[in-house]
Amino acid sequence: MKRLFSARWRHQHWRTLRATGIATAAVVAAAGITTAAVAAGVTSSSSSGGWGDAQVGTQNAEGVLLASDQRVKPAGTRLLITDGRLLSSAVSPNGEYMASLSWYDFTGFLTIFDLKTNPVVQQVDATGGMGDGTVAADGPLWSSNGTTLWVPQTSDLLRYTVAATARSAAARSRSPSSRRRPT
Repeated sequence: MKRLFSARWRHQHWRTLRATGIATAAVVAAAGITTAAVAAGVTSSSSSGGWGDAQVGTQNAEGVLLASDQRVKPAGTRLLITDGRLLSSAVSPNGEYMASLSWYDFTGFLTIFDLKTNPVVQQVDATGGMGDGTVAADGPLWSSNGTTLWVPQTSDLLRYTVAATARSAAARSRSPSSRRRPT
């Protein structure tokens, strides 16, 4: 039987052939070990650093689980709402209240928290005839004296007059079409 490759070719390429054979053997061995470990139940998601049965946002002694498979320990108290996701927020100038924009099922909300006692003071549905019914990624903005709260929307800017108890007294929408342009 005639050889597939000549002796000269084998001599010139022996290093490549040996390296290829060793690499192939290593890959086959690694695949076999991994398959055997998974079949035996040796590896689990908790030992490999995965989520396991934990859901994103849950908290344990290691901290809060993020979607990036990291755990963080927040400083202070977490303020949560049950009907939406907080997108952005701003603390009032006197430090008593926090205005936050939240989003749930394609509905935007303005939520006011009392930072001393942590309950929701008021939550306003942005679709109730105010502006375009959305919330923007930019956070709300308090005036320097805390009597006015500006809330950005996708194509509008809402202005709220804030009473002493942080309950909004009135809202006016400023859409781009209704803004006065300098002449």
